[in-house]
Amino acid sequence: MLLWVHLSFALIADALLIIAASLSSVYLVQDYLLKSKRTKYIWSYLPSINLLDELCLKLLIFSFICMTIGIIAGSKLAMDYWGPRWYLDVRQIWSTAIWLLFAAVLLARFTVGWRGRRAQWVTLIGVSFMIIGLVFLNYVGWTKHLNTQGLI
Repeated sequence: MLLWVHLSFALIADALLIIAASLSSVYLVQDYLLKSKRTKYIWSYLPSINLLDELCLKLLIFSFICMTIGIIAGSKLAMDYWGPRWYLDVRQIWSTAIWLLFAAVLLARFTVGWRGRRAQWVTLIGVSFMIIGLVFLNYVGWTKHLNTQGLI
């Protein structure tokens, strides 16, 4: 049961972060076109940059909640399965670092008032690191996540 909670919330969080990164990319292109006064063609049909920024923020909030639940469930599962050194897995350290990055982004957005290009660039960077961790750590085999045959 705990494995399914961990997997479900982690996958939802990853999917929402990828959607947020897509919106961030559209935001940055739309912002560039507005600044260079090239708003013709299909770009004129896109939502406003304020709406894109707001949607991205909402996706980040929901993704952060899902990521938090997924990390808590995964940490409990890892502690039960791998024993006292469960927190030393590279994948867990990487996931916690990504979680801290998005916690800092959300904190900056709510307290300092980060909006616009800076917030979108940091979102893109954070999602890039998340994807690198997802692909690279599984590829090189530095994580114990691949050795969980007895959990399902």
